[in-house]
Amino acid sequence: MIPARSKTSSPGDTAAADAAFAARIASGEQAAMREAVEEFLPQVFATAKRMLRNEADAEEVAQETFLRIWNSVDTWTPKGARLRTWVVRIAINLCYDRMRRKSYGKSDPLETAPEMADDAPDAVARLAARDQSSLLEQAMNGLPERQRLALQLVHFDEMSNGEAAETMDVSVDALESLLARGRRGLKAALMGHKDELLGEEA
Repeated sequence: MIPARSKTSSPGDTAAADAAFAARIASGEQAAMREAVEEFLPQVFATAKRMLRNEADAEEVAQETFLRIWNSVDTWTPKGARLRTWVVRIAINLCYDRMRRKSYGKSDPLETAPEMADDAPDAVARLAARDQSSLLEQAMNGLPERQRLALQLVHFDEMSNGEAAETMDVSVDALESLLARGRRGLKAALMGHKDELLGEEA
């Protein structure tokens, strides 16, 4: 018998928990799929909305993502990415497909050269913790797509750099380069609101 997921842990806590949870979904257990929706939907929807900048499209991508999970979770292996990483990667790929189909525009070329040290790595985290969603949303939307996605995964979805790099299928160095560029872009966009948003002296 496949063990049920503990109510005190997420399905991504360990490789064993991931494997057991995926097996429940693959077996057709509807309760497991409902748990998956509850567990992963907020991150899937937020990621899709950041990428597509359209709530209706993000909702459709979220629906497609869970349909893919239901139909192909048996292709996921615990020897590869974590289950959560695999789920978010599905959503990201669906967003890229939709962007191509609707001519949203090409994503910015990925710069893989290591970036210089970032002197304020927690600035975006402080922004995310404050109730300034409208200004932050506008600033995020002005960033190149890959920088926006990197910031979303690390600062809003609270992934580690390694997990975010794996989700985006890039090296950790490339991920850190995108983060540094994204933070600088946000800082420049929000400079006029520096006191309010960053809690720093002008």
